[in-house]
Amino acid sequence: MPKMPHMRKMMVAVFALMMVAAACTPGAGEPEADVGATLTCPWDQTDPTFRTFIVAGQSNMQAAGGVPGTLPAVYESGIPQLQMFDEGAWQPLGIPANGKYGPEIPFAWTMHAACPDSNIGIIKHAVGGTSIDRWVPSADLGQELGARVRAAYLAHPDVTFEGFLFQQGGADMQQRAKAESWDEKYVSIVDFARSAPQVPDDMPFLHGTYRQDPFPDNFDGFDPDAIEVPVSGRPFAAHLTLSQWTVQYDRPGVYPVIQRQLPVLADGIHWTPDGIRMAGQNFAVAYANEAN
Repeated sequence: MPKMPHMRKMMVAVFALMMVAAACTPGAGEPEADVGATLTCPWDQTDPTFRTFIVAGQSNMQAAGGVPGTLPAVYESGIPQLQMFDEGAWQPLGIPANGKYGPEIPFAWTMHAACPDSNIGIIKHAVGGTSIDRWVPSADLGQELGARVRAAYLAHPDVTFEGFLFQQGGADMQQRAKAESWDEKYVSIVDFARSAPQVPDDMPFLHGTYRQDPFPDNFDGFDPDAIEVPVSGRPFAAHLTLSQWTVQYDRPGVYPVIQRQLPVLADGIHWTPDGIRMAGQNFAVAYANEAN
């Protein structure tokens, strides 16, 4: 058998080394790695700061379809660079004590692919079936979230807050008044969080907003009373969606994240594991491309 030319041998060796390196890189070959590779890291990776995101919302952030065994093994066990505050302590980001994961895991892994030398933290509090009334600063869940954020901040020597991810709204689609006032209550959360001394006064806020046909992505000039709502049992879905769209004009640094027809479970409401991963990737793309 003829010997391979020297250059060809070198090319084969380099390719083999690349394949070994990829195989040794946590998360390599996953959709989050592919999406993250298209993003520019929004911060200086030589800074060892713990880049931390606050995550909150109702059932699709909690999330109902995020059960163990439906993610890559390394996503569930975690790595040191990705951490979560759970059960009163910082630990590798993975399946939390309540046994359910949400978009925060694929979000963090997508950001990790964009910023592989950074430390990223997640502080999450999510409760299914909840109205935004319970998330305003004076209400019970707003108070619980604030207490968790304070505890997480005190438990780590080098936390900086980089963003707030919110996925909520389904519970407020049943009444017109709640749907139309969603933006005012969300702004109260934005203002309160940014007033905290540890939080940048321009910290980005990203909120997921559902889209189904025939809803457009852009709701500028949209009349919610002029369209038949495609969501059963949620007669004011269009009104809430409009409120979630226009709130970006009420404060700078507020970004709607379009979650269009992501795969759902048989209940027609809650995302499947693939839907959860797509939602997390969408949050990461919006954060990297729009909020920075």
